[in-house]
Amino acid sequence: MKKCGVIIMLISGITEYRDDDFTGEEFDGFILNEHTFENCKFRFSNFINAKLNDCTFRNCDFSGSRFSDVSAVKCEISNCNLENSSFLSSVFENCKAVGSNFSNSKFLSFEIKGGNFSYTTFNGCNLKCMYLSNITFSNAIFSECNLQKAKFRHSDLHHAIFLNADLSEADLRDARVDGVDFRNINLKKCIVDISQSICIAESFGCVVTE
Repeated sequence: MKKCGVIIMLISGITEYRDDDFTGEEFDGFILNEHTFENCKFRFSNFINAKLNDCTFRNCDFSGSRFSDVSAVKCEISNCNLENSSFLSSVFENCKAVGSNFSNSKFLSFEIKGGNFSYTTFNGCNLKCMYLSNITFSNAIFSECNLQKAKFRHSDLHHAIFLNADLSEADLRDARVDGVDFRNINLKKCIVDISQSICIAESFGCVVTE
């Protein structure tokens, strides 16, 4: 993996990078349009006031990085490692993050607007009060997450894993929840609709009949 500084990126005009190392780099104010990065390292990098449009990141390592005031629109961030990162006042809009790992990351004023986060891992994250509606989270993992008062309206949560998660006062109405194991989840005052209540009962071994 070769080291490639951000200054070189700016003056080169190259939009495709593979096996490059951007560890510890500062992407302050960067505007990236339709750039592609595969198997690249961004560990402990800072993305501040950056705008990412239609960019592709596959199998990249962002662990320990900081995203502050970042706008990512229609980006693909698939099979990437983002654990122990921080997301402050940033927005991911209609992005695809299938198979990526956000475990133990910190989120403050972070918004996800639509998109596909299937098979994505959020273990140990504090997502309290976050608006997580109209998003695909099928087979996503939310173990040990604080999801108090989170809103999952109209999201796809089928086969998602919430082991030891706190969903107290969360709003799940109109979300797809088939295949979810609701045991070992704090569901106190969790808001559900009738069809979801049947899924919850069946998860605990009940036989629901008319």
